[in-house]
Amino acid sequence: MVAIIKAALYISFFAIIQLLIMGIYLAINIVLKINEADLENLMLTDIQNLAWQILEDMLDQTPILMIISGVAMIILLWAFFKLRHKRFRTEIYLKSIHASNITPLILVGVATNFIATLVATLIPYPESWVTNYEQTIDFAVDSNTLMTILMVVVYAGIVEEVIFRGLVYTRLKRGMPMAIAMILSSVAFGAVHGSPIQIIYATLIGLVLVWVFEKFKSIVPSIIVHMVNNAVGLIVAWAAPLLEGNMLAVMIYIISMSAVTIMAGIWLLKKKESYRNIFVV
Repeated sequence: MVAIIKAALYISFFAIIQLLIMGIYLAINIVLKINEADLENLMLTDIQNLAWQILEDMLDQTPILMIISGVAMIILLWAFFKLRHKRFRTEIYLKSIHASNITPLILVGVATNFIATLVATLIPYPESWVTNYEQTIDFAVDSNTLMTILMVVVYAGIVEEVIFRGLVYTRLKRGMPMAIAMILSSVAFGAVHGSPIQIIYATLIGLVLVWVFEKFKSIVPSIIVHMVNNAVGLIVAWAAPLLEGNMLAVMIYIISMSAVTIMAGIWLLKKKESYRNIFVV
C-alpha cells in the first residue's frame, strides 16, 4: 500500500507542477488582457472573444510552459531529496552505461516507435478519437519547430523518465511483483498523455521503456530510447504529407523499419541485466 501511495504522490506532483505553471501563465495573461481592454464598453461577444484569445495564447505557449514545468520538477525533486539527505541521482536511478550500448539503444528507440505505431494503428477507434488525435498531431507539427523538439524530445524524454521509470516504477516494484509494477507504471504513463489514442500508444511505449530500464537498472537507457522514439514520431509526422500516395517511399520505410526492429529486438533479448556500468554520463 505504501508503494502505491508513493507512486501516486509522484504522479500527482508531475500533474500539479504542470497545472501550476500553466495556471500562473493564464492568470498573468488574464490580468494583462483585462488591463488592455476597455471594460466599460465590452459586450458579451467581446468577452467571449477575449477568453478565446487568452486560451489560444496559452495553447501557443504550451511547449515553453511544459519545458519550464520540467525544469521546476527536477529542481524541486533535487531539493526534496537533498533535504532528506538522499542522493538525487541514486533515488531516480541515474546510473552510467557503457558507450557501446548507445547505438543499439538508438535502434531500440526507432523500433519502439515503429512497433507501437503499427499496433496502435491496427486497433479500430471511434471517429471522435481519430479526430482528436489528428488535431493533437497537427498542433505539434504546426507549432514552433525548436520549441516542439525541446518539448517532445528533450522534456518528455528526460522528465517523464525521471518520474515514471525512476520514481513511480521503482516505488511500485518495492511493494508488488515486478510484472504488475511494470503494467501499472505503464498505464499511469499512458494516462497522462490526454487523448484516448495517445493513451494506448504511450502505454505500449511505457512497457518497452520499463523493460529497457530493467535491463540496465538505470534511467539513462530509457531516456535515450524515449527521446529517439519521440524524435522519430515527429519526423514521421512532418514527413507524412510527402509520403502520402508514394507507395515506393512507404514500402522503403516499412522494410527499413522492420529490419531495424529485428536487429533491436535481437540485441535487447540477448542483453543481460546490467548491474555494473562503466561509461560515465
